Amino acid sequence: MNKKKILIWGEFPPKTTTGISISNQAIYNILLDADFTINVIEEFTWNKSPLTKIMSLCLTKLSVLYKSLFTKTDLFYFTISLSVFGLFKVMAMILPISIFSRKTKRIGHIHRGDIQEFAQAKKGNNKLLQFVLRRTDLLVVLSEQFKKDVERLFSHKQIAVLHNTSFFEKEKNVKREYNKNFVCISNYIESKGIENLVDCFIDRELNNLNLSVYGQVYDQSYYEKLERKASVNIKLNKAIDHSHIASVLEQADCLILPSWNEGQPIIILEAMSLGIPVISTKVGDVPNIFGTDYPFLSEPKETNALKETIRRFDAFTDKQDLSEYLFKRYKVYYSNEHYKEKVLKIFFI
Repeated sequence: MNKKKILIWGEFPPKTTTGISISNQAIYNILLDADFTINVIEEFTWNKSPLTKIMSLCLTKLSVLYKSLFTKTDLFYFTISLSVFGLFKVMAMILPISIFSRKTKRIGHIHRGDIQEFAQAKKGNNKLLQFVLRRTDLLVVLSEQFKKDVERLFSHKQIAVLHNTSFFEKEKNVKREYNKNFVCISNYIESKGIENLVDCFIDRELNNLNLSVYGQVYDQSYYEKLERKASVNIKLNKAIDHSHIASVLEQADCLILPSWNEGQPIIILEAMSLGIPVISTKVGDVPNIFGTDYPFLSEPKETNALKETIRRFDAFTDKQDLSEYLFKRYKVYYSNEHYKEKVLKIFFI
């Protein structure tokens, strides 16, 4: 059995609850079961002050460098953030490793879908991303489309596709009754589009429908603004433990994800694995997840278009057929089995 030593730097639940942290935990569990030796350096700065973030970054850099140099690390796995600050953080980690620990293979994972948009927005963005990718031995992206996006921008020697998966998947789908209950599970950040969703449900045309929102409060003022707007058919809830998400989804008739930007949202795959219908915006890899001509996609930031999509779902008479379609599509393309095979292939480089 392979005894490679792997160093993972990134976010992990329960301190941070995001798609990235959940993905990191899943990869960690698979590698641990496969008998790899794993060291983890957890990043947890999302709710810290700027000074604390800088101090934490310096300490993390020293820790990463020490472990990569003195524990004979074979593989260093990290997330490539598509932000200027995020890329500078990655540079601070991988540059000394590329100089002083050349035998350590560097695996960078991009979890977002706006690779082209970010690189083309500013010349500096492009330069930073190129700098990081040149020092990344293996780049991991979420879909074949995102792989093509990278290849159009950069000449990278090795790119792997790793689809996300659900951690609640069931063996078979069950029949459901429709009770006009909708759920949104997303952190309270403006770019998640929750205000667009609240504006839909406070409208008198949808006031006979119920919406429950669950998420970590990343922006307190934004959350308070939503609280002031919310009508009686809307419940704004704080974050719940990831292990409870399945039960929340199963109490709903439909998941709504109104984000302005996504990669390949794990929450959508979790809903599909339980046979829960989904309404979403057309962002990132979302249209590819559902396949051709999925009827319940809306343009991001368009409140009226989202409201009309919700109305069409409410009137849709074949909800059980839709549930079955999504459940089967998940099984074919995104199951735990497929995910595990791809993870092991990536880390056996």
